[in-house]
Amino acid sequence: MSYYASGTSLTKLAIGAANRVLTSSGSAPQWVDSLTGLTSVSSTAFTENGYAVVSQADIGTAPNEIPLNQYLGTMAYQDGTNYFNTGMTMGFRNRIINGAMLIDQRNAGASVAVSTTTPTYLVDRWQAYISSGTCTFQQVSDAPANFTTSLRATTTSASSGATWLIQQLIEGLNVVDFGFGLSTAKTITLSFWIKASIAGKYAGNIENGVQNRSFVFNYTVNSANTWEYKTVTVSGDTTGSWNTGTSTGAKVLFSFGTGGTGITPGVWTAGDFIRTSDAIGIEATASATWQVTGVQLEVGTQATPFDWRPYGTEFALCQRYFEKSIADGTAATAIANTAPTLVASAYNTSFARTQVFYKTPKRATPTLTTIPSVTVGTGNQWGWYNGAWNGGATTVAQQNANAFSVDITGTYTQFYSYIIDGNWYASAEL
Repeated sequence: MSYYASGTSLTKLAIGAANRVLTSSGSAPQWVDSLTGLTSVSSTAFTENGYAVVSQADIGTAPNEIPLNQYLGTMAYQDGTNYFNTGMTMGFRNRIINGAMLIDQRNAGASVAVSTTTPTYLVDRWQAYISSGTCTFQQVSDAPANFTTSLRATTTSASSGATWLIQQLIEGLNVVDFGFGLSTAKTITLSFWIKASIAGKYAGNIENGVQNRSFVFNYTVNSANTWEYKTVTVSGDTTGSWNTGTSTGAKVLFSFGTGGTGITPGVWTAGDFIRTSDAIGIEATASATWQVTGVQLEVGTQATPFDWRPYGTEFALCQRYFEKSIADGTAATAIANTAPTLVASAYNTSFARTQVFYKTPKRATPTLTTIPSVTVGTGNQWGWYNGAWNGGATTVAQQNANAFSVDITGTYTQFYSYIIDGNWYASAEL
């Protein structure tokens, strides 16, 4: 309950109705329906990430405006339905994970050369597909204002006409409210920052998990080697099969090769298509580059400023799909002494078992890979200590989405406990 001073006494402040604003205008605090007319607020007094902050009465057709109540952290007013994202939620507007390319658990910023159609993971949640030639990917510090990292693709071995792309597969549980496949499907908006050494028209798509519904879009790089902000509005797909469980619900894909059948952009099409016939790529030009960051996918017709979640939150979102024991900043496959020491119990004289709980429950039971101990460094062996370090082969004994246990071979005293040295990583990617 809130009170305010009125002369020499305290007066109880009444509870305001929904969508009203508390102001200090007048002789006492009061709830008002609109911020219009308040001298303390100007429709152009300040901006947020380049968007003008406006009052309720100013919501209209002008570009790059944010209603003031949104700046204060509330939902957009209903009379702004035709302009702003009334379907927006706070805290998880962006359905893309690691859209700012900040988290790179697997490679710790090292470059990755890709020359295969087997999806290869780059920075967390982003994977590459290269039909021929070689493209090298790396998390780099070159980024637009208010960002610190981007994902760069560089042509290492040119291959004209090849399919080159990166994509993020989005879990169905995270796009339930899109309503795709239903008559109530919502419009969504994709926004991103792009930079390429070759100016021209590029393509991308949004499609369903089974890859038989495609919305291909174009965007134009107007000036080479210059960061540019792009937005794409995508009408909701009222047909097709769209998963809303723990499998792939939707995909966001960027194409920077010229392989594949070109189709008409801006409409939903039955089939798996990734480009238009007039889209260009970098795959035929040695040392050409293409970079992206600030990728955001949200409900609504208007792109909003990038949804900066706390780093720990973003990191945990990534760990639902990939987690490693080695410290952040060291590649997942490194043989390094940067993981916590484990303790194993010998349940007989030949095997000792240790158990590990994941920091974040996984999307599904993951694929677990053990990394050789730094004290042993061969095969799949972990080290166990009995006055000296010994190597023992590892076998995954049990696992689920929350934890796993590993058996380490050795010559033990039954029921004794032993210090264990070993690393691992677990993948539950889509």
